[in-house]
Amino acid sequence: MTVALRHLGLKVSHWHDHDSVFNEAMSGQFRWSIMQEYDSVLDLPVPSFFRELHVEWGNEAKFIFTYRKLDTWLKSQEKHMALMVDVDIEEVKLLYGAYQFDRDLWAEAYMKLYKDVVSFNWSPNQLLMFSAEKGDGYDKLCKWLSKPVLQAPYPHIGQVIKST
Repeated sequence: MTVALRHLGLKVSHWHDHDSVFNEAMSGQFRWSIMQEYDSVLDLPVPSFFRELHVEWGNEAKFIFTYRKLDTWLKSQEKHMALMVDVDIEEVKLLYGAYQFDRDLWAEAYMKLYKDVVSFNWSPNQLLMFSAEKGDGYDKLCKWLSKPVLQAPYPHIGQVIKST
């Protein structure tokens, strides 16, 4: 999603300054300072605070929930977290209940987040449920963002994110 949004001309924060985002969120501040510089913020800790962000930003905000099959997601997370040995990331513990990968805990947290997002009382056109795994691409994303459809292949899962 980061690559796709950048291709559409948006300035995207994917883990840039997320320590400050987390600290601001934990202090109850949801007009994050990073939003003065970026059009969108992706990844942790955002999913943990979607309700608070919705209250703070109201209809000014749009939310994209990217999802995939649980087993595929778990395999990806296990591989990703194996690279992060001895790293305690508070955002990870907050959402998944543990600093390190635990298949059962993470599966439970993923399903809970999915159910919470789907059942939340969103304003019309405020939430985009997006699954590249199921074939969603620029057509769906661009229509939802009211942007011209980009005539390019959608970046696939695992594509390297390059800074812009």
